[in-house]
Amino acid sequence: MATADKMETTAGSWALLGCKVPKDAHIVHLLRKAGAIVLGKSNLDEWAGMRAHKYACGWSARGGQCRNPYVLSRSPQGSSGGSAVAVSANLVPISLGTETDCSVISPAMVNGIVGM
Repeated sequence: MATADKMETTAGSWALLGCKVPKDAHIVHLLRKAGAIVLGKSNLDEWAGMRAHKYACGWSARGGQCRNPYVLSRSPQGSSGGSAVAVSANLVPISLGTETDCSVISPAMVNGIVGM
């Protein structure tokens, strides 16, 4: 999610390191307007997993390999795996992800949380 602050918006890639976005993503704008505080950003599959047909779920150049909090050798699944892991590990009460191809449903299932 794009945030117009000091946090990087890179899609997990070194290619976008240092790029500045002109404004918050609409959902981020609405959340801030409602009083939410953005604590940070989670790891995701680089480019939401759209870089190859076969790839390691939860891996990005920026964040490395995201791990399932229950079984560290198990995949967190989906491009929003980092968002699911953050909630599952009780780091945050809620997090956002985007549904591209089971990118929310699958991480929610394997990390033991609810994904909507």
